[in-house]
Amino acid sequence: MTEECNQSRWLPPIGTVRADDDRSVLAKCKDAGRTNTNLGWPQPGLRHRAAGLAHSVLVRFDATLHRFMLPRTPLDWTQGDLFEGLRCFHSGAFFEAHEHWESVWLASQEPEKTFLQGLIQVAAAFHHFQRGNCAGTISLLRSALRRLDKYPEVFAGVVVAPLRVAIRSWLEALETAPQSSPPPVPQLQLTA
Repeated sequence: MTEECNQSRWLPPIGTVRADDDRSVLAKCKDAGRTNTNLGWPQPGLRHRAAGLAHSVLVRFDATLHRFMLPRTPLDWTQGDLFEGLRCFHSGAFFEAHEHWESVWLASQEPEKTFLQGLIQVAAAFHHFQRGNCAGTISLLRSALRRLDKYPEVFAGVVVAPLRVAIRSWLEALETAPQSSPPPVPQLQLTA
């Protein structure tokens, strides 16, 4: 059974399988000694959520990635790790904001995944700035801006345009010689 479980030919073809089929795949691999990470689950808790879905809910399986994909859900900034990360960001606890948002990022799908990665890089940049690492701040702000420039002015409940303007102002202040004092740290604005 172990050999069979480790071979991609054993995995279902690209398409959809019902949640009860999902449980049987997990059970077969568990019997064979495979862990959930071998199935490509983004995080341990996701396996349990997928297995607990009602039988009528479809779970997509991509055989080329060997990963089950749950239906996309919109980003909700009013609760959970997104809310906590936002609270931390606005209070200047940038490392903690980064950690909260990263937990959501791990389970996200595109295009939200890259958007969250940009926000995480903004938080990490300001954490570097707090620690006196100007080069790290500049590098992360540039990376964040490259990601965030791909999104419209409003995306996933966040007003992106003023954030991009603030990042550019920060980069200009940090990259000019002599360095001018940086502008205030941006606040993420949510749509109403």
